Amino acid sequence: MKIREIYVKSFGCLYDFKKEFHDGFNAVTENNGFGKTTLATFVKAMFYSLGYSRSSALEENELKRFRPWNSTEKFGGSVTFEHDGKLYRIERTFGATQKDETAFLVDFEKNKKTDVSKSDLGKRLFGIDAAAFERCLYLPQKQIEIKSNDSFVEKLSNLLDNAEDNNNFSAATARLREFSKKLRLERGSGGLLFETEQKKRQLEAQLCRQQEAQRKLDENRRQTLDALRAAEMGSARLKALDAQLKSLEKQRQNAQAAGLKQIVLQRQSELEQKLDALEAKQSELKAPQKKPSKKFTLCACAGALVLAALSVLFFCLNQAAAGGIFAALLAAGAAACFFVRKKRLKTLEENFRTQSRTLEAEKQTVVGLLEKARRELTQCAAADACEFDEKIYGQTLAEREKLAAELSARQALLAQLKTEAEFLARDTGDVADTENMLDNATERLEALRKKYNIAQTTMRLLAQAKEKLTTAYAPKLRENFLSLVSQATDGAFSDAIVSADFRTELTAEGATREMGYFSKGTRELSDFCLRLALIKTMYGGNPPILILDDPFVNLDDGNFRRAVKLLKTAAPSCQIIYLSCTARATVQTI
Repeated sequence: MKIREIYVKSFGCLYDFKKEFHDGFNAVTENNGFGKTTLATFVKAMFYSLGYSRSSALEENELKRFRPWNSTEKFGGSVTFEHDGKLYRIERTFGATQKDETAFLVDFEKNKKTDVSKSDLGKRLFGIDAAAFERCLYLPQKQIEIKSNDSFVEKLSNLLDNAEDNNNFSAATARLREFSKKLRLERGSGGLLFETEQKKRQLEAQLCRQQEAQRKLDENRRQTLDALRAAEMGSARLKALDAQLKSLEKQRQNAQAAGLKQIVLQRQSELEQKLDALEAKQSELKAPQKKPSKKFTLCACAGALVLAALSVLFFCLNQAAAGGIFAALLAAGAAACFFVRKKRLKTLEENFRTQSRTLEAEKQTVVGLLEKARRELTQCAAADACEFDEKIYGQTLAEREKLAAELSARQALLAQLKTEAEFLARDTGDVADTENMLDNATERLEALRKKYNIAQTTMRLLAQAKEKLTTAYAPKLRENFLSLVSQATDGAFSDAIVSADFRTELTAEGATREMGYFSKGTRELSDFCLRLALIKTMYGGNPPILILDDPFVNLDDGNFRRAVKLLKTAAPSCQIIYLSCTARATVQTI
């Protein structure tokens, strides 16, 4: 794979920048601040897109970091490249979010434009992901050291063993890990297993609630049945007590009527006697006579004779004056007797009338009472004398009132039980349906657990196989590394060790030492050799591009020349884009 042209429409500090490239070594020498690192990131972004992050830090948010300085609109560009003898161009535009990004691949031979915004173009071209690209094919300033990456192992495994994708350990592990995450998240709660467990617990709790509600409903129904039976018995007993009380009430009324009859008869007899007495008084009462009575007449005559005799006596005695006076007295006495009699007669008439009215009023009262007594006797005529037990009546009435209160309480209990039954019926639901769902959830949970355990076991076995595979590519990587480091150091080191995580050790003068024992320049030179060895091991005789962002800035002239010597070896088969601000990396040194 070779890059033929880079066009930056706008990207970070770069604007309308175009650069053509050829095979082998390509130097881009610009002053500090030009945007060499930006250009290297642009190449990576064209093939792998930008890293979209929510972080506000520029180091972690590439979209924010490389947004054009002079515009807020969409930005991007294109890279024209050659792959397998064919010419292509990748056009990519970035927006505010990943959804706004567009990417198209132009096939010049077929004159076809294909949307590749959702495809991993870089992975298809280079065989590694973006992180591995940055750690292998892109050397930033002061970062020559290689850090382990699963994509390296994947690529090396595929190349060394010539395995198919289904034998790709890392890819398989990734798929298994993704599958395991779907089943259960590594951190926190989530996944199908968690959801199914939650569902099972919910169903168990629901079933427990339903069973408890069913138990309470059964108890409610038993209590309702008992209350209904007791209410029926109480109602029957209440009817019997009502009939008994009705009979006792009739007895009491008969007894009261019989007693009243005797009282009325006695009162009637007394009234009749009183009426007879009043009628006798009325008959005895006589009106006063207007003619003088014999006694009054005799008294008047006797008085007149006495007065006449005295008048004669006085006349004989020649007492004429005295006789006149006496005669006058006689006349006055007669008149007085008349008036006295008249007044007495009037008083007697008034007394007669008063007594008559009083007797008549008493008579009418007695007659009214007598008529009332007769009516009462008529009403009590059918009443027979009978015995009435007030104690039995009171006990029966008390029992009836108690029973009525109990029936009222039972009716309230029945209403309460009915309301509770309605709520319990809703809470009970379909127990059988819940049991079926719980059985299904249990079966699903067991199946998911088996799948999860199988995935975990498979990943563990793959990890073991991957560890064993390391020993397969490690010798080839060590061979290439030792060859390059020997060239760079003029054979200063006789042997080398490369671990699975790309840690190196060098042997000099019969002693093998870690890189920490050597100088910084030697370490950086060794790391560069390891990177070239890794590329050679991964890609063999057809390596892709190598982008160097002034990685040798800290090397002295001697180590710089050694590093350049290695580039001479690699340049014929590998396209190198060297970004620098100095003239050390010009053709004169290559």
